[in-house]
Amino acid sequence: MTTNKLGFVFAMLAYMWWGFAPIYWKFLAHVPPLEILGHRMVWALLFLILFLTVRRNWGWLADAVKNPRLLIMTGLAAIMLVLNAWLYTWGITNDRIVDVSLGYFMNPLLIVLSGYLVYQEKIRPMQWVAIGVAACGVLYLTFIYGQFPVVGLALAGAFTGYSIFKKQTTLQTFESMTLEMGLMFPIFLIYLLTLGQSGESNFTSAGVSTTILLVIGGAVAITPFLLFSAAAGRIPLFYLGIMQYIGPSISFLLGVFVYGEPVNTSLLVGFCFVWVALVIFAFEGFQFVQKQARLA
Repeated sequence: MTTNKLGFVFAMLAYMWWGFAPIYWKFLAHVPPLEILGHRMVWALLFLILFLTVRRNWGWLADAVKNPRLLIMTGLAAIMLVLNAWLYTWGITNDRIVDVSLGYFMNPLLIVLSGYLVYQEKIRPMQWVAIGVAACGVLYLTFIYGQFPVVGLALAGAFTGYSIFKKQTTLQTFESMTLEMGLMFPIFLIYLLTLGQSGESNFTSAGVSTTILLVIGGAVAITPFLLFSAAAGRIPLFYLGIMQYIGPSISFLLGVFVYGEPVNTSLLVGFCFVWVALVIFAFEGFQFVQKQARLA
């Protein structure tokens, strides 16, 4: 198999993993979202430590801990990551998978807008059109459907904040994630130990299956990032960007057809605004990439 084909396979597996992940977290719906998040962060960090140890990739750490600005930016990114992960977990375990999928549909548009507002990056005319159409969708959901998409926008906003702070760091993906989770590790470890001492921990009281699911949850959370990283080095980022809609599309279908979350015509109209915006965004991006290739 050629490098490019292998890259597409890795990307497809990563996005399908993210798309089907709600099925896994649904098995933990009886556990409070914050406790799930605590175990997810702790076990994911241990998984990353094992991964980096196998690769003998620890040379970056000494310089990182001596760089105050890097630590501050990484800490802020970690806070956004935790907020995003908590909102995601809460949404999945509280029958809001459709809302969660909306957040990940809107995410790329918010990231482009944040690039303009924070870094003065240029937004091309058709990108403005896409952002405007998505905004119309949010207004429609708020005033016609009668429900401001709090979960979706909060999820997209948290991940956008994560992207902003992460851009200020110089670490590679797994080194950065390890440092982010390492900074959060003491907080979540103390929280989980406190739960255990108070007798409120589901890790030891809710049965062996729950214990196993909480431990494996760390690997479940990290694995798609491994696949994505393997894909990123093999295929152009544009294709990775287009393929990212696979994940929330699968999650949306799961929410509606597997878990029976209510979706009426008004809600679908609001989603259609966002989907049209994404089609415009993707088509404009494809045209831009093609133009750049011709000029090269």
